[in-house]
Amino acid sequence: MNQAPEIQVATDRPAPRSLINAVLTARCPQCREGDFFVGPWNRTNLLTIHFNCPVCGANFMPEPGFYTGSMYVNYGFNIVQLIIVGLFTWLVINPDSAWWIVGAVLGVTFLTIPFTARASRVIWMYMFANLKYDPSAVKH
Repeated sequence: MNQAPEIQVATDRPAPRSLINAVLTARCPQCREGDFFVGPWNRTNLLTIHFNCPVCGANFMPEPGFYTGSMYVNYGFNIVQLIIVGLFTWLVINPDSAWWIVGAVLGVTFLTIPFTARASRVIWMYMFANLKYDPSAVKH
């Protein structure tokens, strides 16, 4: 029997990161490898952004005040939280006073500020920074 020979392709790089994975892990939209934020989840530099991608050199600051618009995305996150937490508190816990619902919504909102602030900046960058995915942009 004649069988086709197996073709093996040698690659130096891992498989490309998906768009969802890159957004969730806050990676550069151009190479999907470089970190967007300077530091991890700590108090001192929670929202500090690199000026350029540490891997491909893409510009993360297209103009002064660019990330001010990310507050609209953050507002959307907060509205979704208000609806979910408010309905959950009202329907499942069924408190005696509406102040319990207000307290639950405010508590969850304040606890999730670090997550929503970072996520809104990443989503804003992916939507408006005009950086397209280019796997060849990775500098080795």
